[in-house]
Amino acid sequence: MEENYEELLEKLENVPKESIERVDILVELAWRSWSKDFDITQTYTFEALELSKKLNYDKGKIYSIRNLAGMHFYKAENEKAIQKFEEVLDWCKVNNDKDLEATVLNAIATMYWGIGDFEKGFEYAFRFLKISEELGSIRGKSFACLTLGNFYHDKKDYDESLIYYQKTYELAISLERQQDLLSAKARALNGIGIIHLYRNEFETALDYTKQSLEIHSEINSEIGVSRSYDDIGRIYFAMGDLEKAIEFHMKSLELREKIGYIQGKTTTFLGLGKVLTKQGKLDEAIKHISQALELAEMTKTKVKISDSYKYFAEAYSLKGDFEKALEFYQKYHILELEINNERTDTRVKGLKTTFEIEKSKKESEIYKLKNTILKEKNEALEQAIQKLNATQAQLLQTGKMTALGKLVAGVAHELNTPIGIIKSSIDNLTKGVSKLKGLNLEAENESSSKQLTRTLKVIEQSNENVNSSTERVIKIVNSLKTFASLDKAELQKINIHDGIESTLTLIGQEMQKGVEVEKDFADLPEIYCYPSQLNQVFMNLILNAIKSVNGNGKVGIKTASKNGSVYVSISDSGKGIPQEKLEHLFEPGFTFNDSRVRMRTGLYTSFNIINQHKGNLSVASELNKGTTFMIELPKELKLKN
Repeated sequence: MEENYEELLEKLENVPKESIERVDILVELAWRSWSKDFDITQTYTFEALELSKKLNYDKGKIYSIRNLAGMHFYKAENEKAIQKFEEVLDWCKVNNDKDLEATVLNAIATMYWGIGDFEKGFEYAFRFLKISEELGSIRGKSFACLTLGNFYHDKKDYDESLIYYQKTYELAISLERQQDLLSAKARALNGIGIIHLYRNEFETALDYTKQSLEIHSEINSEIGVSRSYDDIGRIYFAMGDLEKAIEFHMKSLELREKIGYIQGKTTTFLGLGKVLTKQGKLDEAIKHISQALELAEMTKTKVKISDSYKYFAEAYSLKGDFEKALEFYQKYHILELEINNERTDTRVKGLKTTFEIEKSKKESEIYKLKNTILKEKNEALEQAIQKLNATQAQLLQTGKMTALGKLVAGVAHELNTPIGIIKSSIDNLTKGVSKLKGLNLEAENESSSKQLTRTLKVIEQSNENVNSSTERVIKIVNSLKTFASLDKAELQKINIHDGIESTLTLIGQEMQKGVEVEKDFADLPEIYCYPSQLNQVFMNLILNAIKSVNGNGKVGIKTASKNGSVYVSISDSGKGIPQEKLEHLFEPGFTFNDSRVRMRTGLYTSFNIINQHKGNLSVASELNKGTTFMIELPKELKLKN
């Protein structure tokens, strides 16, 4: 049975001062002290390293270097940390130390998670999970699942995140007596709680997070306690209890400053900035956001730098400094686009490289063995690569949608200010005209009286025209914001009619005079979904319908609610689709126009989006009569269990 922390301390007192056994105990104590006391970790690590050198004990030396790498990461010295960790991995490969290799892989994955480098982080996390499964290590699998849950959480893939947090919790329960497994259990409860926060289930979120706080307190994990405090602050902020939010964020900050937890302080400063902005204490908010940005830049954490820019923009906008607000909005949009593009490009290139390597291997085997079965496998691989190309196009389309969201934020922000001024002026003008009309004027002559009446009518008509145009601009801005669903990349409960209406507003210019749109909307419940993704589907299908009628016909949009689903049908009175093409309609393909080859992914993308929503997209068509696309979505989009 594994010895607990207190037993190791007692054992340390009784071993010879210069012995290999003492080195092993020092190394283990240092590694277990991370969440308790950084100074103790540092003391034990340096003693173990010096003693290992003196005794020529290579294993003790390399384990001490692992602890030293962890210390560099804790102090945000990321380059030094990576260098030391890679040195340890090289030793592990030569000496076949799988246990140490697993530990280091998780440490590197956690480090990349901390600085927001998801691509590299996922690579190391999955390597850690694989080696833990090979070793049959429940402890390793638990922490691997926890790390993957954290990555999926920050990527806003809450379904996958919840799966891994639940796996962590289940594994931790099976070895509940071990302190590090209790830590994993507490972290999993934190993660599950935050996912309930995103679903607006505040009481449930609070319950999970308080359970996490209780366990972290029980095992004296100061890092864990500070994390739970911070998450409780986030939940109270969402509930509108700003005083409680401040209280718990300050508790977290006090603890994180005490233990020198730089990455944690960055997050807490941002949380405080957000709450203070909501309270209208803008100077204080800007001060805390500045502190967060300084730390984020020091640790080169792009995600936190991006959040800082966003919070700055919100604070300066409320402060009335629109020039600075716009400056930070632009920085935020540029960095967000950079982060998204980096992730998308790296992901696609990595997948393509893997497939190309596999393809080369198969071709080589075919050449050597002339094996028919291998040829068939190679053909299947070719199809996989074609699908991968289609996936790349879909990812690029997703990137464009992300870019649209960022662009809309800037446009909406810039338009809203002048619109507000125009609206205010119109209100004043309307009041003025009303007052003039109400005056009992005694004109000098009948001609002057008639001229005044005509002038008032002209002013009144102009006022109505300006007001009408302004309302149109407001409608367009709101439609843009609804369509792109700014700040709603997370799961949201919405009325899908809003998305359809905003889409129709945005494609108004695409409507030809001979196209008639008929709407038949039922009384639908609000549903959980990813709004911008659904709006993309609506746009794809409605534009297809408009194109099908070719300037002369009807486009019908009908909604319905039945049993556990809601339905949206988009139909057209066009020429229809031949039966032989219907079977492959939702597959990626190509079109040929003006001697140019174009990839067709609109319906393929739409099908995948609806599928991700646990729904169904089907089509029915009859030649010379028209086509109908039917979307079925669950009323309750449940996260995977």
